[in-house]
Amino acid sequence: MSARDTDVRPSHGPREQQYDAAYYAHYFSGGDRVAYERNEQWLGFFGTVAARIAADMAPASALDVGCAHGFLVEALRDRGVDAKGFDISDFAISQVREDVRPHCWVGSALDPIRGHYDLVTCIEVLEHLEEKDADLAVGNICAVTDDVIFTSTPTDYREETHVNVRPPEYWAGLFARHGFARDLGFDGSFLAWWGMRFRRTRDPWHRLAVDYEREWWRLKQEARERNAVVLSQLDRQNELEALAACNEAATARVTEVEEALQERVNQLIEKEKELQEMVRVVAAYEGSSAFRIARRVRSVMRHAVPGGSRRDRPLKQDPHGGQRQRDPERDAAPK
Repeated sequence: MSARDTDVRPSHGPREQQYDAAYYAHYFSGGDRVAYERNEQWLGFFGTVAARIAADMAPASALDVGCAHGFLVEALRDRGVDAKGFDISDFAISQVREDVRPHCWVGSALDPIRGHYDLVTCIEVLEHLEEKDADLAVGNICAVTDDVIFTSTPTDYREETHVNVRPPEYWAGLFARHGFARDLGFDGSFLAWWGMRFRRTRDPWHRLAVDYEREWWRLKQEARERNAVVLSQLDRQNELEALAACNEAATARVTEVEEALQERVNQLIEKEKELQEMVRVVAAYEGSSAFRIARRVRSVMRHAVPGGSRRDRPLKQDPHGGQRQRDPERDAAPK
């Protein structure tokens, strides 16, 4: 359905002056301050949103409440939707693309909205209003459509103009007062993980209760299965930690054995050096003239004092009174 352009000028005090060029130059997005301007980031984001709306909902007409620079309006119009929008900021409306500007105007969600639209979008807008004004704004939106796509941050308190940050159930309660129920099958994550869709319902409350119970049960089952997976992963993690502890202990023991083995190797190396030194000394002694003389004297003694004779006995006596050790080579010499 079509809607009529209406330039509704609000009279709600200085709040509209807050949203000037400086505000949009330091816009909060995901906790960071980024410029809200015509750039690839914002055009890409709203292009994706418009493509999902056009493909999944196919509205003939749409209104973007709090349209800012009109990025969603232009993206919807580029896809054949008769889209319009309004915003409280004169500066924001001045930034709307020139060919789209006739379809956007300065206005407030607190003023009655003229016309009727197949779809109304309200993306991160109502948290900027005082709590006392929230129900009025929701009522004005619900008066001109049967279908609303809605997001309002439930967590961002850092933005100075966020004066009514609420959880999703708060907004669901406000829409319910005006005969709208949440579409539980709608996935609004292409907007934000808290994105919601509210639709006018004429179903009796017991039907709504069944719908909510069905979704609640699905989520409960999903949570139960995920908890089971998490517990299984925790058990596996504990097993891996135990194995890691055993491996650490084994590694420490291996290191200890390796250190002991290296110490023994070092000792063997030292003994080998000592043995080589002894061999060198013995070799040097055997090559000396003293060794040759001693050897000749010993040979003469074998012939002069035959083994087993009386003259041999004193030589066999140990200086300490014992027997000398037998010399098989000498004893075997001819007598």
